[in-house]
Amino acid sequence: MRLSIFGLGYVGSVSLGCLARDGHQVVGVDIDEVKLNLIRQGKSPVIEEGMPELIAATVKQGSVEVTDDVGMGVDNTDISFICVGTPSLKNGDQDQNAILRLTEQLGQALKRKSERHILVYRSTLVPGTVEKTLIPALESNSGKRNGVDFDVCYQPEFLREGSSINDYDKPPFTVIGATNPDAHAKLRDLFGHLPCEYRETTISTAETMNYFCNIFHAVKITFANEVARLCEGMQVD
Repeated sequence: MRLSIFGLGYVGSVSLGCLARDGHQVVGVDIDEVKLNLIRQGKSPVIEEGMPELIAATVKQGSVEVTDDVGMGVDNTDISFICVGTPSLKNGDQDQNAILRLTEQLGQALKRKSERHILVYRSTLVPGTVEKTLIPALESNSGKRNGVDFDVCYQPEFLREGSSINDYDKPPFTVIGATNPDAHAKLRDLFGHLPCEYRETTISTAETMNYFCNIFHAVKITFANEVARLCEGMQVD
């Protein structure tokens, strides 16, 4: 398939390398020229076991190209994965500025494209964001309708730093949130070969699974830290 990855941070870079390795033609899109130049040179923009070799091999075989042009990423591909960061603000809210700006640009690119396109959000988002905020933004900027002229999906990622390539190849499960059966079918073609359960859900269910998996990991880490502080106070190793 012809795929594009928007946001070449940790998740985006690993996805780009693995999808290209699996035989797809992948366009990476980012505003950071440093990341783009590293990939053009066959170097990984993230420090991760196996990534230098993976990026070098896929760039050498010609299955990866990169650009800062959002329109090119949409025009020349069939499916786009959005992996831009959504960091926390000081008050605990989610900073969605980057994903909102990109969504507006994606809508403008969809306006110029005649073929139907699939957009798959992978960024961590507060449940309800895709349907209440992002789809309306895409529709208003493109003048087109979700489910008619383009399709929007949500796919959580479960990659751990240090073992991300292995986690990509052997995830605990694959979750795809979508409203259109055709979009589900295309993504099953893309990820159905992975050795795990493939779950089709609604968009809001997929968002919620991702959000609360992250929260549960944070709870476990916080609990471990509290145990460590308590043991230190009791002089217990």
